[in-house]
This record gives sequence, structure tokens and C-alpha cells, in this order.
Amino acid sequence: MTPGTRRRLARWIGSYLLLVALSVALGRLTPLGVGNALFFAGVACIAASLFHIRLGGPKTLVGRSMKGVPQYDVDEEKRRAEIARGWRLFFLGLALWALLPLLAYFSF
Repeated sequence: MTPGTRRRLARWIGSYLLLVALSVALGRLTPLGVGNALFFAGVACIAASLFHIRLGGPKTLVGRSMKGVPQYDVDEEKRRAEIARGWRLFFLGLALWALLPLLAYFSF
């Protein structure tokens, strides 16, 4: 495992634990409930992954013109990195949802 991979994994785990802690705190403080807060956090992560990848296509945003119009170009390396970030967000949402059956099992 390379140092870059370890760093990304550590950042992902930290983000996961932070989202779980925030969801539990929000669920306890509001009538929403912990399970619903975890569910909505997962939905937000999966929706963010879809919007981050921009629903497909080989183009990446490389800048804006002087008038503010987005300019796109094909840059495979940037696109690959963008898709990898989208997958990490998607798996973060799935990992949040993985807690829901455990929460349901231990709540009874």
C-alpha cells in the first residue's frame, strides 16, 4: 500500500466517522431520529457522487471564459481523478446505509 493510498484511506475513514457522529448527533437532537439521519446522510453522499461525476461524459471543466461561460476539454487524467472521487463518495453513502440494519437489529 503506497503512502498516497494510505492517506486517501485514512481521509475516507475520518470522513465516514465524522458523518456518522454528525448524523447521530442530529438524530438525537431532532425528532428525525438516528436511523433517518443516517439514511439522509447516505442519500446526500450518493447524490453528491452523481453530481460530482456530472452524470458521465469524457469532458472535464478546465476553466471559464472572461464572460463566465464554462469551458470543457478532454483531459483523461483529470476525468479519472474526478470519477475516483465520485466512487469514494458513493461508497461513503453505501457505508452509511450499511449501519441501518445494525441499528434496526440493536434498537429492538
